[in-house]
Amino acid sequence: AMASVSRMEGRALAAERKVDALMDAATADARKMRGLEARIEELEGMVAKLTAQVRRDFENSSIPSSAQGPGRKKIPNTRRATGRRPGAQPGHPHHPRRAPEPTATVAIADPEGWDADPDLYRTGEERRKLVVSARVAVEVTEYVANVWRRRSTGGRLHAPFPEGVSDELTYDGSCKALAFLLSNECCVSLARASTFLREASGGALDMSVGMVCGLAGEFSEKSEPERRAALESLLSSPVMHADFTVANVGGEQRQVLILANGGATMMLAREHKGHDGVRGTPLESYVGTVSHDHDVTFYKYGTSHQECMQHAIRYLVGSTQNEPHLTWNSLMLDHVRSMLHWRNSLPPGGEPDPAEVAAMESRYDEILGLAESEYAEHPPSKYYREGYNLFVRMRDYRDSHLLFLHDPDVEPDNSRCERKARVFKRKQHECTCFRSFESLSHVCDGIATVDTMRAAGKDVFAEAVDIFGRPRPVAKG
Repeated sequence: AMASVSRMEGRALAAERKVDALMDAATADARKMRGLEARIEELEGMVAKLTAQVRRDFENSSIPSSAQGPGRKKIPNTRRATGRRPGAQPGHPHHPRRAPEPTATVAIADPEGWDADPDLYRTGEERRKLVVSARVAVEVTEYVANVWRRRSTGGRLHAPFPEGVSDELTYDGSCKALAFLLSNECCVSLARASTFLREASGGALDMSVGMVCGLAGEFSEKSEPERRAALESLLSSPVMHADFTVANVGGEQRQVLILANGGATMMLAREHKGHDGVRGTPLESYVGTVSHDHDVTFYKYGTSHQECMQHAIRYLVGSTQNEPHLTWNSLMLDHVRSMLHWRNSLPPGGEPDPAEVAAMESRYDEILGLAESEYAEHPPSKYYREGYNLFVRMRDYRDSHLLFLHDPDVEPDNSRCERKARVFKRKQHECTCFRSFESLSHVCDGIATVDTMRAAGKDVFAEAVDIFGRPRPVAKG
């Protein structure tokens, strides 16, 4: 009996050891499984992050369509064929090309034999067609003054030349305006602008690269009255659009602060962005609504704010692409688009209906509540947080997203500054790198002044000729 008990105890002990071994193996497998699951989750997050980066384009981010490269997505054309002929449609006003006054008239002789044909007779009508030719015409005026000599001293003197005629060869305001606009408005490089003018004029306009380069500084000095007028317009405007964009000065990053309203533009070269970039600018003392792209710096200035809803649309598109398991993003995207459509359909000067505004605000809050519950159930991945960050922004800055529903003077986007920024970016891309901070300031002054003149409907070339014809201001001090 004792032997049987001993054998049973041995078997039980062996079984326990076997169970312990199996439990250790199971624990190791479970630990390994948890490690694999964590690794899989990390890899899935990395895939999501890389996928989001690959999908970034002009539709779901701030990347402009011009920066997409040759393989960029084709912008879809949502228009439908109507079968109508191209051009003006019946009932619409006709907009013909403006016909210039002819400088020469060529009479076309009638074909031989028409006078002798009894079946033909003149109606008294005429058919006229114009052919426009272009050339760079250069007028050179030579001023000649007799030289006199004083017998007593031997000194030479002559009658004074007109004001502005000081060098052996002087280019007037029209030549300078042409070169300035070609370089700064058309974004042609200095060397190419100089070469083009020389070739187009047959060698008469032989302006050096250095001279073309210096025209921006001269224009900046002489256009001070225009910039003062733009400053007054911005400070008195109920809404000011603001944005920063990057500049390259000597290989180092600098900033350009863009301020704009419906008619005036200012571009200010700054060493840094943030409050240092705003200090000393019109925005620092502005009292009104500031429209911007959620740069939190701007919330310290002005009395109210409007966030760019086009930026919200881009990030909502990105959220729908990278967070397909959520529903709030697509609902909010449709709602924002419907609000913009409603806003654009208001007649000029029309006041919004308070009941419609309240309904749109209620729907906005309802979708944000859905977003909060969805992110509580599906926390945002550390690899893609743009959707969640947008939700937090639209919740915390609710009034700044919906101000355009209440105020007809407030536009729902910051396109005014973005369009100005693209003009500067084209110039930055053309010159690659500004040599000095002063040259950056001069280019900014020129671009902003030309844009202001164009917004006022002025003849930009004629205005530039007038500005270059002014005397240089006397240096202070």
